[in-house]
This record gives sequence, C-alpha cells and structure tokens, in this order.
Amino acid sequence: MANTSEANWFGSQVPDESGVKEKRKWSPTEDKILIGAWLNTSKDPAVSTEQKADAFWNRIVDYYNASPLLVGTIPRKLCPCKQRWARINEQVSKFAGCYDGALREQRSGQNDDDIMKAALDIFFINNGYKFALDHCWRELRHDQKWCATHTVVFNVVGDGKTTPLMCVCPERKECSEILSKYLSRKSGESSHR
Repeated sequence: MANTSEANWFGSQVPDESGVKEKRKWSPTEDKILIGAWLNTSKDPAVSTEQKADAFWNRIVDYYNASPLLVGTIPRKLCPCKQRWARINEQVSKFAGCYDGALREQRSGQNDDDIMKAALDIFFINNGYKFALDHCWRELRHDQKWCATHTVVFNVVGDGKTTPLMCVCPERKECSEILSKYLSRKSGESSHR
C-alpha cells in the first residue's frame, strides 16, 4: 500500500462522501509505479509503438492499478494517469536540461550533490519555482529519452562515413564500458599511425 505519509503530495480528483470531487494527491510511490507502468508498456516488444493511444494508456492504467504496492487504495482512472504523466514528462524533461547544464559547468572537486544543487538552482532560475519531482527524475534519468541531451555520440565502427552513429549515456555502467572500449580502441589506432 502507498505510504500514507506520502499521500499529501500531488493531486488528481476523486469524489468525497458528498459526491463533490476533491483533489487526490499523488505520492512519490504512486509516481514511481506510474513511471514503471509507462516504461514497461512503451517498451513492450509484443505491441511496441504500434499501439493506438487509447489501448496504450488503458494498458498503463491496468498495469498501474495492478501494482501490489497499491492494494487497498482507490484505483486511478485513465485521465488522471495521463495528466500526471504529462506533468512528470514535462517537468523531468525541463530538469534534465538543467542537470545537463550543471554537468557541463562542473568544476574540479564538485561531487554529485554539488551538481544536483546547481541543477536545482538552474531550474528555479529558469522556471520561478522549485523542482519537486526529483524522485521521478531519478527513475527516468537513465532512460534514453531523458538521457539523450547528455549523451556521447560516436561512430562505433570508426570509419566516420557509412556507419550509423550510436548514442551512449556515459553515466550508465554498460554504456560507459562501451565508451571506454571505443576510446581505448581509438587511442590504439592513433598510436599506430
């Protein structure tokens, strides 16, 4: 069940006992479940991008509501899930740009906490309000969509002409290993010239 101490974070609407709709808050746990539902549904190779929008979102909502972490809570409907995802997507995309800017400005001796603080400051300066979805960004930051602005683009084969380019996020272990192999191969080629 979603942690009740998190229950007062973010909203969608549910009717109260009088039938009047009141905002139902989204907790960080619920956000993470929605993110997982979106990622799993969007990357499902059985249906992939050939899904129609309604079928796609119905699958996300079904996946979300089936989470064992939500047992005992009122199921979410399609519209609030789509609205919450739109907000998460927009805000995380904006913050990813701020984080990239902070990474580019990173000075010697700065650690991850310093970069995060700088990114939060950039976000506030750019938008006039604090970024409150860092729990969402931490879930999405290594996915290709949100990682793309701080990727290293290189020609894997190295001929520089006919081979398509490959994007690698250097923060991911598997990607940094590919990048390291590529760079060591390139340095070996240049030392033999």
